[in-house]
Amino acid sequence: MRPISIEMVAFGPYAERTFVDFRGLEKGLFLITGDTGTGKTMIFDAMSFALYGDTSGDRRDSDSLRSDLTDEKPYVDLTFEHKGRRYRIKRTPRYSRVTRTGSETSVSPTVELYEDSDLVCSKPKDATRMVSEIIGMTLDQWRQISMLAQGEFVKLLDTDSAERTEILRKLFDTNRFRAIQERLGEIASEKSRAYEGRKEDIDRRIEEFELPEDISIEGLSKPEIIELVEEIIEEDAGIVTSFEKERALCEDMYTKAVKNHAKGEDLDRKFVELAMRTDEIRRLESRKEEMSRLAETRDAANNIAPILTVEDSLNKRVTDLARVREQLSETDEALTTSRVDLERLSAERKAAEDRYDGTRTLLEECGRIERSMPLYEEVQELSAGIDGKVECLKTMDSDVTAHEVTFKEASERLEEFQGKARDESSLESQICMMREAIEKDDATLSSISGMRDVANRCIEVEKTISTKREEFLKADASAMHIATELEDKESEFLRSQAGILASSLVEGSPCPVCGAIHHPQPACIPDEAPTEKTVKDLKRKKEKADKERSELATELSKLNGSFDAMIDQMCAMTDIDGTPQEHADAIDRMYSAAEHASSERRIALNSLVNEAKANNELKERMKELDSIRTESQRRIESLKNEREKLNLSIASESARRDTVSKSLEYPDAETANRMLVEKRDIIRKAEEDLKEITERLSSEGKLLAGLEEKSNGLLSRISEMEPAIEQDRAEMERLLEKNGISVERLHELAKLDLSAMNAAIEEYAGLVRSCSDRIAALKEEIGDSERPDLEALSVEVDHARERKLSAENRLAESRTRLDRNNAAMADVKGLWENLGIYEMECTATKVMSDVANGRLVSSEKVQFEQYIQKTYFDNVLEYANRRLSVMTGDRFELRRLRDTNNKKSQKTLDIDVFDNFTGKSRTVKSLSGGESFKAALSLALGLSDSVQMGSGGSRVEALFIDEGFGSLDTDSLQQAIRVLEDLTDGNVMVGVISHVDLLRERIPRKIIVERKKDHGSTVRISTD
Repeated sequence: MRPISIEMVAFGPYAERTFVDFRGLEKGLFLITGDTGTGKTMIFDAMSFALYGDTSGDRRDSDSLRSDLTDEKPYVDLTFEHKGRRYRIKRTPRYSRVTRTGSETSVSPTVELYEDSDLVCSKPKDATRMVSEIIGMTLDQWRQISMLAQGEFVKLLDTDSAERTEILRKLFDTNRFRAIQERLGEIASEKSRAYEGRKEDIDRRIEEFELPEDISIEGLSKPEIIELVEEIIEEDAGIVTSFEKERALCEDMYTKAVKNHAKGEDLDRKFVELAMRTDEIRRLESRKEEMSRLAETRDAANNIAPILTVEDSLNKRVTDLARVREQLSETDEALTTSRVDLERLSAERKAAEDRYDGTRTLLEECGRIERSMPLYEEVQELSAGIDGKVECLKTMDSDVTAHEVTFKEASERLEEFQGKARDESSLESQICMMREAIEKDDATLSSISGMRDVANRCIEVEKTISTKREEFLKADASAMHIATELEDKESEFLRSQAGILASSLVEGSPCPVCGAIHHPQPACIPDEAPTEKTVKDLKRKKEKADKERSELATELSKLNGSFDAMIDQMCAMTDIDGTPQEHADAIDRMYSAAEHASSERRIALNSLVNEAKANNELKERMKELDSIRTESQRRIESLKNEREKLNLSIASESARRDTVSKSLEYPDAETANRMLVEKRDIIRKAEEDLKEITERLSSEGKLLAGLEEKSNGLLSRISEMEPAIEQDRAEMERLLEKNGISVERLHELAKLDLSAMNAAIEEYAGLVRSCSDRIAALKEEIGDSERPDLEALSVEVDHARERKLSAENRLAESRTRLDRNNAAMADVKGLWENLGIYEMECTATKVMSDVANGRLVSSEKVQFEQYIQKTYFDNVLEYANRRLSVMTGDRFELRRLRDTNNKKSQKTLDIDVFDNFTGKSRTVKSLSGGESFKAALSLALGLSDSVQMGSGGSRVEALFIDEGFGSLDTDSLQQAIRVLEDLTDGNVMVGVISHVDLLRERIPRKIIVERKKDHGSTVRISTD
């Protein structure tokens, strides 16, 4: 993170708006100085508050940062860069203000976080979290690494291994190693639970055994219990066989009783049905006379159909005549109305024709207005053109003035830049040489990186080989087990086939296999003989297992070959004979060394390129200025000529506009258009009225003619319909007289439902026929049989059922105990067989977890993550000792505590200081105040160096140190300044707060904080 600027308002001692621009201080060492209490540290506090919502030290509360010298709203606005992206964060602290009513209220803190001018967050907690993710450091880590506050960065020297672990975890992203050790602990716990659960499952299944009351398993070992229960299971199997035979006998007796009872019930039902059918035939015979009368009525109803036809025709003709007479009456009324409307419309058309004749004068006026419209448009265009040219004249005057100013400024800047250009040949030569060296470094790094990938693949292949070897052993054991099972099942199947053949042998008849006629010991069918399908399934299973074993063997062979080839490759580069991990570590060391050398060359190249770029930009700017000056001069002359032409054009167009305006009838085109529209509306209205009345008159005439024609047609139809009605009446009277019935009887017969009558007659005949047929059939089926005694048959069935149920219950109880014991025995044997594997896995994973988590008994307590962090921390100490060596004249050296006899705690990241004057190590707490400051500063700088060299996830581009230099003597202070100046060569901004006079003299770039009476503090930047 590199700050660009910070703005403070009503913040601490800065009452008024205070702006600090770091762009002139972004590379190198600068000093923040001023009198005690002026607010030097508050600049760092403001930076920390903007980023994290808290100050750089523990002495100030973030809720008490508002200035007491003003009522303005307090805020801090920080702009910074990180990894090529620009961010801006504006934050206000919690503060109190007086309301309009005079009461005091608390204002909550606010924040705005921008990324490249886009607002990305406006919630304080979320903004703090996002800043931590962007910079890669929390507030505590920021205090210890980048913002070394008063007395704070000494804590990094005095802290213990646990706190250093937290710092290094974030800086070097070692969370994944902690996750590994935690996962190993979880796996160990899972394996332990699985092993204990396996033992509990065995005990639980043993408790499920159902044993006779006189047998106890107390005090027996698990193998003895298994052997005892197997004997009990064998005895129970014999008991179940005897009960099955008894049940089969009872089932036969029960089946016979049920069949006898079913036959008796069937015969009894036939006797009952015969009695019912006999009663039914008697009832049907009593309805015979009723059915005869119904048939006579049906025949009479069938003969009236012709009379009903004539009656329907007569009724229809009478109805039609009444409808036609009603239509004639309505038509006569419509004729009268139509004649009146026709006379009214004729009068209206005469009035419309008179109005239309009066529009001829309006047509002449519209023609005159239309002919004058182009002149109105010309006047409007001339006015618009004149106004535009007047505005253009004003713009030209402004442009002439602006170009004259530009010409003057470009001339002055060009004279200033002409003395600054440099010869770039030497810079280009140095850049080419440095780029060639970097290309060689890149080739070396690429080669080492490729070999590092080979090492990683080799480690993975080694793990895969171990996994595949275990899979092959399991597959081999499984294939052998299946082959043994197949051999047993095939043997049992063949014996069962012999038993099947032997079951059909008859003493005295020849055997179809050997031809013998005596069979003293025929083969028996096994109780649980496998089927042919079972044997075939096992064969397929064996083929599949053999195939899997073969594929695993081939894959394992290929992996071994690949592993050996990769080992040979790594040996050729590292020149060591070791494990893949040892090769990987050696390659990593080679890569780190090459990367360090390349990084230093790239920093030097960037400096040269930036210098050459600045020189080229200066020359390009000179060319631009010369071009701007020439173009400004040319543009000034051109604008003056154009201005003269415009003045002439404006005068000519104004004269033409005045002449045309005098010849027009109306003041403008809008008024003329409005009058034209009004006159045309009047003409159009007259035309439309005449057309509408003419159309209505024509329509009314057609309507009258149609009504007259319709009236004549209706009169003709009435004269035709009356004779036909009289003819139908005469025919109906004749048919009634012929059949000897009245009109009332005719209507009664017509209302009868002939279909229902026919259905009733046919249904009666069918019932008589089916009932007679069924009685004959029943008598034939019963024959000479007597009616059975169903009660006696039911008693026989109940007795047989009770015997059957009793046999089934005894069999079920015996079989249930046998099945439960068999199932429990199978589970116990399965669990017992794999218990040893579970125990080995539990033991192995516990050892791995104890090692990874630093809990191994009688061993140094080093966690896996701390083991990885030791490498990073050793690198940090190496960088730190370079600084400490300069500041202490090669006297002190920081060393990590490597050998410890205390194996009850984790001290692997603790450090001591080695005194080269005495040749002994001692605790860092024994250093004096000045020595502690040097050691702590060196350690903080070492962390920054290590992070920037690519080891971790954060990049330190700015370092801020608050006081501490007052504890150093003159020589030590000179040494510390030299270290900080060397640090800035690596493109790092270093800011120091101090009031030490020697620092003021040695550091030219300063931020000077001064106190103004009643107005708080102000800052000014000095680069002298």
